[in-house]
Amino acid sequence: MRRLAAAAKPSRRRHFLLPYHISTRTTAATASSSSSHPCSSYDPTAQFLPSDSSSRHLRLPASLRRDALLGLARLLKTSLQCHLALHALTCTSPPPPPLPARFAAATQLTVLSRQLRPFASLLLASLLPAASPHLLAWCASPGGDPYAALRLALHAFLAASMPSEALVVLARVRGIGKTPSVSALATLLRLLFCAGEVRAAWKVFVEMTAREPRPTLAIFNAMILGFCHRGLVYVATGLLGVMWRFRVFPDACSYNILIKAHCDNQLIAIR
Repeated sequence: MRRLAAAAKPSRRRHFLLPYHISTRTTAATASSSSSHPCSSYDPTAQFLPSDSSSRHLRLPASLRRDALLGLARLLKTSLQCHLALHALTCTSPPPPPLPARFAAATQLTVLSRQLRPFASLLLASLLPAASPHLLAWCASPGGDPYAALRLALHAFLAASMPSEALVVLARVRGIGKTPSVSALATLLRLLFCAGEVRAAWKVFVEMTAREPRPTLAIFNAMILGFCHRGLVYVATGLLGVMWRFRVFPDACSYNILIKAHCDNQLIAIR
């Protein structure tokens, strides 16, 4: 919080007085919604998202909020490009900026600061699913760095819980010889299992065993949990034998998932 307060102090460098203010105050309603800690459910970046019901489920993970806010606070004081990009992405007055301009503005935020990548993806996710075909067409030929556009689109579709479109973008990322992040693939696996796309999830996993990034403990636990939720407990148990080949060792979470699945499916013989 000290660094966040320091970033909010006036800078000696040239700054731009444009109508953007980051509010970090929690309301009474927000504070009462969390029984453990008031700040755990409050996301200051949500003030940049549309207020309609389709965007209410979009939240920046708590582990990424601090870095994103610090980066955004610094850029809002020193970068006119940051203000212009935010205006293009959050403008609601008619006529709104064209979608390609909004996509390019989100890419500009990621260029200005690496810490703003999750935030930019969240802003794009607020335009989905209406803008899905336009985003797929744009990231195929963005006019700049193709991987930056594909990475941004991939995380936007994942944030919007759209695994089918994310698979399309993932294939394009693989097609240009780039490696997606482990966190993105773990999220994709979870969404595919939730949607019942077990074969697609298995295909993504098999691709990871042959190419980078190699499966980690988080990936194996996501696969075990997904198979157990779909009733394929024996397949999930068989993954324990696959883990050793990649020098990955099951943890308490791995065994707890399997034990609970066996108990739920009455697969444990009590003697």
